[in-house]
Amino acid sequence: MRKGSHQRDVRLWCEHYFLSNQTFNDISSNRSQYLSCLKEAGFIPTNYHSSSPATHASLNAHNTNSALIRALIAGAFNPQLARIEFPEKKFAPSMSGAVELDPEARTIKYFNQDNGRVFVHPSSTLFDAQGFPGGAAYMSYFNKMATSKVFIRDLTRKSSLPSSSDANPVIQSVAFNAYTLLLFSAPPRLDTLGRGLLVDNWLRLRGWARIGVLISRLRMMLDEVLAKKIEDPAWDLGGDEVVGVVRKLVELDGLDR
Repeated sequence: MRKGSHQRDVRLWCEHYFLSNQTFNDISSNRSQYLSCLKEAGFIPTNYHSSSPATHASLNAHNTNSALIRALIAGAFNPQLARIEFPEKKFAPSMSGAVELDPEARTIKYFNQDNGRVFVHPSSTLFDAQGFPGGAAYMSYFNKMATSKVFIRDLTRKSSLPSSSDANPVIQSVAFNAYTLLLFSAPPRLDTLGRGLLVDNWLRLRGWARIGVLISRLRMMLDEVLAKKIEDPAWDLGGDEVVGVVRKLVELDGLDR
């Protein structure tokens, strides 16, 4: 949506994509209040304006980094997390060799801590999802409801919302990888029986014990950096080495490339 668009055009665009115009107005209002609070606290310059982001490029350096944004949203929704369980992989022959097939949406299962298996609500845009970006194995959700089954709802998608000129919008979900879970959820614990790592007393990850030790230390170092930022809001932590390591772990899911 562009500023200055006619209200009727905006309403028709929202109806076309099954979106709520009132919800967008609420989001815009909350965003304005949030920016105002950040300015008052000194986290962003008082002359910052979103309509001219080029004047403060460093503040928007990662606004297209979908993996990082998904990680931050997941941390905000914690502990409302669900584990994604994919079916066995299937392959189809092709001229260049076997090609992995996308699983059918109904074969992908979701589990949370309180209810065991849960289901994506049919009204969700993720209801027909056949896969998730960035090696995602977990998902965050805003609320759940129980009718014939326990459904999880408000599985907010992240990346590009369709513009009024998009015929086929490409949207990504707030599904996230293992390092997002380790860094932004409850602190991981070592399984005393040698079965890997345990997060929030129910999510098990296979891995060496030293990974859990290193992640715990990295989380402590990140807490120290964030505490310093709170004490000195004007301090630019963009170039901090610890922040850079955390960002790379989330972006690459722990891979070195």
